[in-house]
Amino acid sequence: MKFGICVYVEDIPSAERAGYDYVELTVTNVVPEVDESQFRALKSRLRGFNVRPEAWRRFLPSSRPVVGPGVDLNQMTEYLKTTLGRIGELGGRVVVFGSPGARKIPEGFSRETARNQMIQFLHMAADRAGQNGITIVIEPILKRNCNALNSVHDAISLAKAVNRREVKVLADLFHMTSENESVEAVREAGEDLQHVHLPVPNVPGLSEPREVFENIPHYPIDSFLAQLNSLHYRHRISVEDLDRKFMNLEREGPLVLAYLKEIWNRLSQ
Repeated sequence: MKFGICVYVEDIPSAERAGYDYVELTVTNVVPEVDESQFRALKSRLRGFNVRPEAWRRFLPSSRPVVGPGVDLNQMTEYLKTTLGRIGELGGRVVVFGSPGARKIPEGFSRETARNQMIQFLHMAADRAGQNGITIVIEPILKRNCNALNSVHDAISLAKAVNRREVKVLADLFHMTSENESVEAVREAGEDLQHVHLPVPNVPGLSEPREVFENIPHYPIDSFLAQLNSLHYRHRISVEDLDRKFMNLEREGPLVLAYLKEIWNRLSQ
């Protein structure tokens, strides 16, 4: 099992000192708009760390939609070639297809057509991902942010429709909790579950003041990890701070990692 954390490049030193096994960066670092000299500088900078960017999030900006009227998926060819090629070069192994703005279905647009467009896009992405040793994982997003692919079941259904070894499923406890989805939903995914996002748990020692967190829901992290363990899940788990709980990653990152490892080790005994 590998525990990682979603960070930006400037936070990698803190993540490394905290002891995370890998970091999850944003694809914005490697898009075609980043010229080759900037990419080479990034690659050189990343070589200075022992922790590697094995996972990447924010695959597509909303300016690159893959569903809707007039979408020309052939225009994605260069984007996929550059981004996935660069991610592979940097040691990336997983790319998260969340991208709610890019996959949001326009009002009145055929949902069946939108689904077929996503299938076509994922086939294109799978072709490039396979060439670079990468797996694309479909992330369910809460309905408030996107009107498509809102549950683990939705992601599984789409992955099976694509039916490519390079396209699998992600489970994110933040989105699952927001949609009142049971932690047992991951059981349907089985071996297709290849990546996980965890919200920051409420652990002793996180920074004050705590009142800013009063509207954050309770996340059933123990039972979620128990479900993963029962499935013999042994891929990656990334901590993602969508609630913005971290106030001092240098100090709090190790506390969260120790908490999660303690639960996992107890479950694995």
